[in-house]
Amino acid sequence: MSAWLAHLSEMFRADPHIDEYEVLPQVSAALFGSPDGDAADRGCLCMEHKLAISAEAALVIYRHAYRAMLAARAARGPAADEAAGLAALEAASRAVLLCSADCAEGWACREETPSLNHRAESELRFSSLVLRTNHKSGEAWAFRRHLLSSSWGALPAEGALQLLTTEVSFVEEVAKRYEHHYYAWNHWAWLQLVGGPPSRGLAQGFPELARATPSHYGPFHHRVVRLRELLSPPSAGRGAVRAAHGPQGEPGEENAAPRSEERRGEPGEPSAQRLSLAPPGLDAYAAERRLAASLLATLPHLEAPWAFLLQLFAALLEAAEAAGGGRPSAAAVDGLADVWRSEMAFAADRLGSCEAHLLQELALSLRLWQGTPAAAAPPAGGAHGGPQRACGPELVAEALATLGVLEAERAAAPAVLASVRGDLTRLGAAA
Repeated sequence: MSAWLAHLSEMFRADPHIDEYEVLPQVSAALFGSPDGDAADRGCLCMEHKLAISAEAALVIYRHAYRAMLAARAARGPAADEAAGLAALEAASRAVLLCSADCAEGWACREETPSLNHRAESELRFSSLVLRTNHKSGEAWAFRRHLLSSSWGALPAEGALQLLTTEVSFVEEVAKRYEHHYYAWNHWAWLQLVGGPPSRGLAQGFPELARATPSHYGPFHHRVVRLRELLSPPSAGRGAVRAAHGPQGEPGEENAAPRSEERRGEPGEPSAQRLSLAPPGLDAYAAERRLAASLLATLPHLEAPWAFLLQLFAALLEAAEAAGGGRPSAAAVDGLADVWRSEMAFAADRLGSCEAHLLQELALSLRLWQGTPAAAAPPAGGAHGGPQRACGPELVAEALATLGVLEAERAAAPAVLASVRGDLTRLGAAA
């Protein structure tokens, strides 16, 4: 019925700051605590910036609004009344999207209408209204990114920072509402990607929500992705890393965390000198490692923090490999072995389930490095080119002894343990 669509439009004219809505089996005055309200279905009801739509009304409104939206979209043209056509298109597409947030045509109508696109603030408010209820609507998140992309370039630096601040707050709000919310985390990652340096500084602490939802791996995944970016060395190789990160550090890093030489003795935090990695990346690794340790100190039974710890170690192995031009130096391998021993002891103390997988990551990396020429010059008297040992026989023997214990304890699936033994056996033969 067109009356319900008109009634919904009138509610938004009377209260443009509606910030939340829900589709319910029935909507009556008693829903908002009215003592003298009857139990009859009102279809739509708004109070205190909250909107309720009954399921019956939502179906009727959607069918009528969808036809009205297509008619308004087709009627727009040079000879049409632009203001009236825009109002009709806005009201109809809004009603359609409230009833079906994944309607691509509804979002397309709003996206292709320039006058709506130029009202970024009101459109973002409407997007927030839809996403608070339909938090898994991919179409709604995509439209929001379109709005942000269109608005960012036209704003001065201060306005862009304010918009970013508001956006991070909104994403945090939605993420807190729903424990396993990949869409919110993916949007946060997108903000970091397109927002430039201000977004990285502002959103730095946002994934601390990992403490609020430690059983959900989503926050940890994005933290590992960011860490890999920070650990990645310049393409020029280790010489460029050393030149760029001398005593003064990286430009703009004056307020970074303490350098590695000030953190000696902390488990799992190797020095930049041994691994030939940039100090800012090592500082980021140390911060993530401390987060993992603090979570596992109180929640050792959860799987996600252990997977996070394992991925931190894997990221460090990959970064050392890239910094060494395909194979870390002997000093870097020694440093990585120390990290592995530290993580194994940490897991054993807390009855962790990732000891076999830590060994698997180390064995696989050593096996891949075996025979790969090092980027650094060989020691005096050595030959260039040919296969070189990835590690000494002592480390292989230690890893094999550890594997024997894990096999006796059946610490992982037989296929995992068999693959580790295969890698270590080949390493032992080469050593």
